[in-house]
Amino acid sequence: MSFEANSPATQNCAIYARRRNVREASLESQVQVCQNFAKEHGWAVADDHIFCDKGRKSHLRSLEHPGLKALLELARAEDHPIDAVLVDVGCRFGRKLSDMAGAVRAFSDSDVDVTAVIGLPPVPVSVAITGPEADWRSIAKLIRNAR
Repeated sequence: MSFEANSPATQNCAIYARRRNVREASLESQVQVCQNFAKEHGWAVADDHIFCDKGRKSHLRSLEHPGLKALLELARAEDHPIDAVLVDVGCRFGRKLSDMAGAVRAFSDSDVDVTAVIGLPPVPVSVAITGPEADWRSIAKLIRNAR
């Protein structure tokens, strides 16, 4: 499945970055990678559509992190201000596949696509996680490399 073939020419996007520890890419570099991807595709990312979570908050479930929670609220807004969420790698939503799938489902329920821009060829994360083409070894490698 080709990502570009299934995407509209212009999308309003949000960016989500999360850093749990110092070994992971900085929030700034995650955001920059996503901004570059959006620019290459002619997509718009408003400054107030960039959401970040920093630090390990192991007592929180994935969808309870403040930045992700605010992004989900934006996705659910009645005026539908975003079409897609960009992340550098799909595991930004959590370490467990179930956390990643839960976040993707929450966005999907609001008709918002989630795209990981590096790690795998840029494809909607829902395809990588749940589609018939799912390659679980590639997903596991993506998660390991993001740690």
